[in-house]
Amino acid sequence: MNEPARLTLVIVGHITSDIVPGGSVPGGTVTYAGTMARNLGARVRVVTSVGADLDVATILTGIEARVVPSPTSSVFENIYEGTHRRQYIRSVARRLEAEAVPCEWRSPDIVLLAPLTNEVDPGVEDVFDGALRAATPQGWLRRWGPDGLVRHDGWGSLVERLRRLDIVIMSEEDVDRNADTIHLLAEAIPLLVVTRGARGGTIFSGGTERDFVAFPASEVEPTGAGDAFAGAFLVEYARTRDVARATRLAACAASFVVEHAGASGIPTLEQVRARQAATHL
Repeated sequence: MNEPARLTLVIVGHITSDIVPGGSVPGGTVTYAGTMARNLGARVRVVTSVGADLDVATILTGIEARVVPSPTSSVFENIYEGTHRRQYIRSVARRLEAEAVPCEWRSPDIVLLAPLTNEVDPGVEDVFDGALRAATPQGWLRRWGPDGLVRHDGWGSLVERLRRLDIVIMSEEDVDRNADTIHLLAEAIPLLVVTRGARGGTIFSGGTERDFVAFPASEVEPTGAGDAFAGAFLVEYARTRDVARATRLAACAASFVVEHAGASGIPTLEQVRARQAATHL
């Protein structure tokens, strides 16, 4: 029997340097979602911008990258207080425009727009031909002042941009847990996934909503779990078009990430399958 064709995923967004006690680690949706998708067998290509402090080839082993040079990388600091966090942006890399996407990369199976500092220009999604178009829109909502403290801006015209996508994956904290905003987005987007950390999340599609549960985990650090969820969900959904199956695999993958600080907890496919088999949810 012939093996199924390998899926191609293009991710557009910044790799970040995340400040942690004692130093820093690479982060960002590109890092977590890209590595997760690679571990699930997808061919991953990344369009990003970093400074000289980050070695993309080392961070994204086995992943193709087109890098827009920048005087500085995007640097984040997250301070957690229970289930809530204060987030600071210390510096920002260059914006990512449509011209940064190589012509030969414009017909993937999936494209994930993964803004962190409002760096993905409007129109980038339009260069991709026939792809399943997805976004983790958190970075389009962030605004920050001289002290770097991040606040969320209103959705405003962003809803119109999201209407042009097939899938949006976001945390309930991206909308300040506002149920009215979530339902507004659910009406605009064909498939909306809202994650809620250890409480699982909700899938909105076709006028229906369905909750899903998180896999049990011994949480150490939640940063990146939602991004790994996104990478796993998109690959499995593109392969199967089965929302329930993609959600379960993604929730399982995310459970590994919260058990470690940084990207070291991103699991292999074998680890995910083993935990799925051992956990009855």
